[in-house]
Amino acid sequence: MGGAAAARMSVQFHTIDKADVCRVHIQPSPVPVEATLTVDVKGQLTKKTAFYVRAGNSSRDLDAAEKTKYILGRWPGTLSAAGD
Repeated sequence: MGGAAAARMSVQFHTIDKADVCRVHIQPSPVPVEATLTVDVKGQLTKKTAFYVRAGNSSRDLDAAEKTKYILGRWPGTLSAAGD
């Protein structure tokens, strides 16, 4: 995730019932955004890219076929910009 995507994020802190709560708000992106992750594969750190979508109150990493379908539906005409 680059600077353009990170700029679409804001953070607010609230106190609710004497507990501190951090609210993270992310504006929808006008283009697909992939995250670069460092993962441990059998003791070896490796970089990989992942494409996440929100599903209810969680995030899901889409496989290649799901990613293509999602991008075609969400951002018609931008599939080549996503590197596919």
